Amino acid sequence: MTNPPKSCLIIGNGAIGTAITCRLQMLGFRTSFIGRRGPIYVKSRFEGWGKTTYLEVEPLSQTDVSKVDIAFVTLKAYDLHGALMRYISYIPLGVPIVILSNGAVEGVLAQVSTQHSDYIWRIGVCTFGVSKISSDIYQLKSSSGSASWGAAPGQKRSECEMTPIERSIIQKEPQDFFQWDDNIIDKVRLKWLSNVVINSLCAANELPKNGLLLQDMNTLTATFNEAYRLGQELWGGWNHTSDNIFKELVGLISSTSENENSMARDVRLGQRTENEYLAKLCENKRGYQILPKLSKSIESKKKVLRRP
Repeated sequence: MTNPPKSCLIIGNGAIGTAITCRLQMLGFRTSFIGRRGPIYVKSRFEGWGKTTYLEVEPLSQTDVSKVDIAFVTLKAYDLHGALMRYISYIPLGVPIVILSNGAVEGVLAQVSTQHSDYIWRIGVCTFGVSKISSDIYQLKSSSGSASWGAAPGQKRSECEMTPIERSIIQKEPQDFFQWDDNIIDKVRLKWLSNVVINSLCAANELPKNGLLLQDMNTLTATFNEAYRLGQELWGGWNHTSDNIFKELVGLISSTSENENSMARDVRLGQRTENEYLAKLCENKRGYQILPKLSKSIESKKKVLRRP
């Protein structure tokens, strides 16, 4: 008798959540979504990995709840705590929960994982780009990139190894899109650093594409230096030299030069941003000049755009 496909719950039905779902379905996993109002039906089209995929995902039923094997959380950082508190009841105890929210979310994760220690907590990053082409149509913008995760800080030793469902996903992945990383915290913080620089500069200066940052290398360098220092204040010394990280940052900007900057788009649309988990973390710290200005500029632009 054939075993039924493993069930993956995706909390967040935006661009990243849709990409994760599409890839999981390609690998033979069953998926379901939770949106802002709970379990939802999703019908969309995804362009990526050399093909067009038409997704039709049925909502989670009460019967399905007990069958969830793993949950991926693809929400913005500012929605993370509230959503986990609302929807954690849909996730069976003992299941791994993979947090893929950008920004410095370790504090939120520490709080939630302490309150709900009967789950296996993971933290991860997404290094691929996805664009929303139109309503319910998404396109993968990266020729490379991955969704990688590992054990969250504070997990018991027995919970720091891959679970069977995680191992199954990794082993079925032929293109290294899904990855397990024993040094995930290092990767999470490097991703935070690049987001502080790229997203904050683009959003504050209303630059629609990442590549425009390369037109002012002096500002890019100075902003990076402050972000690098802020990371040291928050977490201690980096495991990489600033020169090497900066070279990788410039390479990332070059490779995504035509990508629309998501945070700049959010500011343009008057939507909330992840600023409080990025540049705003320098607030109440001494010696910063660029990051506070970027943070205040982002907040002021949102207020103007929201004004009736």
